[in-house]
Amino acid sequence: MTLLFSSTTAACLVVLATVAIRIDAGSRRSGLDHEVGNRAVGLSRAVWLGAGTLHLEPLRED
Repeated sequence: MTLLFSSTTAACLVVLATVAIRIDAGSRRSGLDHEVGNRAVGLSRAVWLGAGTLHLEPLRED
């Protein structure tokens, strides 16, 4: 009986750890995508093309 309880508990812990790792990885990936998207939008507003010249001055200030 003790062996059955121990093995069931161990199996549940393995499943819960796997689920927690996947959820954490998805959350980190989502946060990184959001951060990269915000930076890309900011940079796209700072850089412009005028008279055939690409203006990158705001990037140098950053």
